[in-house]
Amino acid sequence: MILKLILYYLRHPKELLAGLLRKLKRIVKRLTGVGKLQDRVQVLEEALAKAENENEQLTERVERLEISRTIRKKDALESLLREAAEEGAEERAADPKRNEAYGKIIERIRGTGGEKICAVDLGCGNGCRMEALEQQGLTVVGVDAEEKAVAVCREKKLNAVCADEADWMRDCQSGAADLVIVEKAEAIGCGKTAAILMEAARVLRPGGAVIVEAGENKIGVPVKAETITAIAEKVGMKAETLKFKSGTAVIAYK
Repeated sequence: MILKLILYYLRHPKELLAGLLRKLKRIVKRLTGVGKLQDRVQVLEEALAKAENENEQLTERVERLEISRTIRKKDALESLLREAAEEGAEERAADPKRNEAYGKIIERIRGTGGEKICAVDLGCGNGCRMEALEQQGLTVVGVDAEEKAVAVCREKKLNAVCADEADWMRDCQSGAADLVIVEKAEAIGCGKTAAILMEAARVLRPGGAVIVEAGENKIGVPVKAETITAIAEKVGMKAETLKFKSGTAVIAYK
């Protein structure tokens, strides 16, 4: 059969060439189709890569927006906490029995070594307590994380700085103060208050004292006097709790 086919094409070479040409055309057509398919695959791959890149960029934008939203919410909450605490601070500064107790603490500090007393008012707010302390002859530095509050203090010619209260205490020199007041513990928070107390043991001179205004603001963030007392005693300070109509204060002596 094969021999007959060979002999046939040898006798009819044109038909052989025509057959070969038809097969060649079919091969070329197939190859052309494969090439087009490859081109389409390449286009699809490029489109997929572009879509993946755009998706990554969109994801990054969403993540940035979520982070920004979280920061704004945190800032708004902290601002509310400090505003609520500021109202409490003004009430405490106007409490005559509390002021009397503060006066006794100051006199006790004076009796341990010097007339010039350096005080630090942490969470000083609008400076109500700073004004009262300066009237008693103390040198006072106020620290608050709220720029607006510090601006009000500076308008009153009070020495106030805008900084995180706990960070400021960490940077403060040892033995630099006689009195440290944590004015808004309910806004500063228990964690920062604990850090401040631990630094106060270093920053205070012998015979000095730290006063922590303990309480609960309108938003309900408690800072318990028992917790403050336990932390103070842990760092070697003797603490006592005083209760007033305007709230509770924990005094710890070095």
